[in-house]
This record gives sequence, C-alpha cells and structure tokens, in this order.
Amino acid sequence: MKKLRKSLIATALLATLVTTLSIPATSTIAAQKHNPEALQYIMSEEAIKESERFREEMGLSSSSKTVKSLSKSPQNFSEKYGAFLTKEEEDELDARLAEQKKRIPKIKDFIEENLQEEFAGIYIDQKSGGVVNIGFKNGSEEKVERYIKDLEKLYSKDLINIYYTDYTEEELNEIADSISESRETLEKEGMDITSVSVNIPDKKIDIGVKRKKTDGRKILLKQKSVRSLNLLDADDSIFNIFEEDVRDVQADPSDYFRPIQAGLQIINMESGGTCTSAFSARIGREFYVLTAGHCVDDERDRFQQGRSRFGRVADFNFGGSVDAALIELDEGSDDATYYVFGNGKSKLYAIDEVQRTRDETVGDAVCVSGSKTGRVKCGTLEKTNWNGYIEKKSKNQKVYMTGMRLASFSSIPGDSGAPIFLGGTAIGVNCAAGGVYTHISRVINYFDIDDIFTGN
Repeated sequence: MKKLRKSLIATALLATLVTTLSIPATSTIAAQKHNPEALQYIMSEEAIKESERFREEMGLSSSSKTVKSLSKSPQNFSEKYGAFLTKEEEDELDARLAEQKKRIPKIKDFIEENLQEEFAGIYIDQKSGGVVNIGFKNGSEEKVERYIKDLEKLYSKDLINIYYTDYTEEELNEIADSISESRETLEKEGMDITSVSVNIPDKKIDIGVKRKKTDGRKILLKQKSVRSLNLLDADDSIFNIFEEDVRDVQADPSDYFRPIQAGLQIINMESGGTCTSAFSARIGREFYVLTAGHCVDDERDRFQQGRSRFGRVADFNFGGSVDAALIELDEGSDDATYYVFGNGKSKLYAIDEVQRTRDETVGDAVCVSGSKTGRVKCGTLEKTNWNGYIEKKSKNQKVYMTGMRLASFSSIPGDSGAPIFLGGTAIGVNCAAGGVYTHISRVINYFDIDDIFTGN
C-alpha cells in the first residue's frame, strides 16, 4: 500500500503486503488522565476482572491480589492491551508478539516446503509463555524427526513443541463443515445446533446445542455427509458437545470526528440502531467506511457520526462467511483515514498493514475497540472456523454464519462493526457477542475492495 496523503491513496496489490508489528510506544493511562470515563473504568471491578482474564491467557500472574495491587496506580493500566500490566510485562508482551509475527510465517513456509503431507496444524499457547505447538499426523514420526532441529532454529528451541495426532486441521474442518451443512437434518433428530467449530488445541470439534442429548455423538456419526468422509472410524470422542444460547448481534465515542476513524459510534439514521465504524476502504475512485452487515436494514440506509450524516450504504451482507457493510462517504477520501479511535483517545493507533489469512494462527493476540464498550479489549484467537447462528432480535432474524473467527475478548451491544486489530494490523470486523468476527480478507474479497487505508 502506498502512503495516504490527505485525500489520495494509490492502488497496491494486497498480496504483496509485508507484515510488521506496529504498537504505540506510549501506552499508559497517563495520556487519558483528563478523561473521566476512562478513569472511572480503570477504577471499576470490571477492569480488574478483565485484567485477570487477559493476564491468565498471556501466562502472567492473574491472582486477585496481584491485579488489585497493580490497580492502585492508574499508571499501570495499559492502553495497548486494555489490562493492568507493569512496564516490564508490557515490554515482554511486545517482544513476544513481535517475535511470533516475525518467526511463525517462516515456520509455516518451511513446513509447506518439507512436511506439508505430514502437517496437521499449528497453534500458539500464550498461557505457557508463547509456546508454538506444531502437529503432525501419527505415523510420520520418523520423517518429522529429521527436520526438528531445523524447525527449532526458526524459533526459540524451548518454545517449540511437536505433537502427533490422528486428525489434521483440514480433516477437522471438513467434518465441521459437513455437520454444519446437516444441521437441519440433525434438528429433526433432536439436535438443535447453535454452533460448530474446530478446536485446534484440544484436537476436537466443539458443537454447541440448545439442549444436550445422551446419544448426541452417535447421531452425528450416523450422518451421511459425515460417514462419506471416511475419517472418523467410529471414534465419537472427537466431538465435544455442550449447551449454549444463540449469540446476539450487537447494535450502540459519540463526539463529532472527521475523518471517520475506526472505533467511533455510528448511527443508522433510518432504524436508529447504533454500531461502530471499522476501517476505511477504496474501490476504484470511491471511498467507504466498513461496519457490520447486520447494522444495515436496506441499501438506502444513511449513517451519521457525531449527529452529522457522513454516508449512505453502498452494499452489505449478513450471512455466509461475511457480516459487513460498505458505507460510501459523502466527502470521499476527506472522510477516510487509517486511524483507530480507542480508550477515549483520537488516533490511538495507525493501521499500517492488513493481515493475510496465511499469517493468522490460533493463539494470536487480537484486540477490539468498540464504541459502546468505550475502550480497547484484547484476547487471543481461539478458532479460525466458527460456524453458528447469530440472532438479530430487533428483526426476529436468525442467520447461520460460516468460517467466522472466534476470539476470547468480550463485547457488548453497540460494538458491532468494531475494528479487530493488533497494533497497526487490520484483522477483522466485529460481528457478535462472545468474540465472533469476520476476517478482513473475507470482507475484501466479498466487496472486491482495492485498498484498506493504511499509513504506508
């Protein structure tokens, strides 16, 4: 991507993006000392609970005693990660994530060249300090052993773990997709499925249902679409069935800002629904802001920010693997930007790259800046193939989504459409409660977007 200068952005090939980690150097709450809302949050019990969750996920001490001790000083609240951290802990996370971003693509390239047929999957265990777990098929041990030393040279030797498994990630995805396609048949047999996803760390397929059945696994194995794959050999232990509710869509800082940064509150002028702006985009000579597709009811819908109209819907989709909308900007590129709003602060981040699907790994750190939540919250990428129902209660509409991402952060109504990112990397568009989001590559491909605005 070429640098955006005022209202101009040049065409570039998305495939040539070079990934770099860009995180603001100054990230303490000091920059927000005059922001009452931010200070109110960091003094709340919610901030302590969120910090405990994030610290546990990242392998840091998560005891209430530790977090409460840190919370006594607002200076310990990290804008960057939305949690209480010491300066040393924040620096360690910066270094860890930068190293993962630099090294893991090289590991994937090496495997593709030497061990692709034996490869089963890869994920990061942040809780163990960033251990990279690389899986291979059972029976391939002899060949894999010849390359282990080469793999260890690509990353820290102590942070590489090799494991062997019966099912590859590709095979698990095939099974999960087959179950998703059979959900209506399964409902007739008493399995009312709410979601299907692949759990790479546990090597299982997670299946959410409204009510569990004692013979649920056997019902799954009987499905013609599953049997035809010839992968399971009657091993029903691969299924993890649990009860859950259908996830709700999320439709609510409202001050006037131009250009339209990602993370601002936007309002549908026809329905009155509130959502969050995501990244700016260009198609041809037209300029747009992204948000969630379910925030739109009709292509004629207009949107406002800070009580002033800024654009009209050009296209939207709520279904399949994309929940996103294009809002064409009234003032063109003058209203488009590569900045992210968060924590009550304008231009908190500058987007400088767009993530490719091959560069995402289960266990990656990811963040969201929702306008209703009013702050940046971070977690880890848990699943890259989540399939399930999303409910839009205002329209009594239930839509089955496929190939979505699932992260560990939480969001609330009004955060729909929020940018998913890490530092300067654009990753996705927030969809629903529980960390469901559309990967940015899906959005780009669906709308034939030429450019996502970046600062490069």
